[in-house]
Amino acid sequence: MSRQGKVRLAKWYSTYSQKERAKTIKETTGLVLSRPLRLCNFLDWRGIKLIYKRYASLYFVCGVDVGDNELITLEIIHEFVEVCCLCPCACVKMCVCTVCVCVCVCVHACRCVKTL
Repeated sequence: MSRQGKVRLAKWYSTYSQKERAKTIKETTGLVLSRPLRLCNFLDWRGIKLIYKRYASLYFVCGVDVGDNELITLEIIHEFVEVCCLCPCACVKMCVCTVCVCVCVCVHACRCVKTL
């Protein structure tokens, strides 16, 4: 999500209605964005552990079980960001990622699209 609360990419591993998803996103966005930067990146919410990390102006948030390891989840987030940003073109502005494909969009005159 961005610092304004706009969700850029969401992946759900359980079935929820659209209304439940919107409510969950609204609540978790408010929790994450309202936390001071000096606090830790873990918080408990409705029996789920929210783990987040901020890179530039984007927050990457994972909801995991209470028993899962927080540091491994932070490492997974970091690896995800690194994979998203692997682009041979130096003029990348935005990365859009899914589980198996990373597409980096160039914003200069060449308008190249690279798939890793």
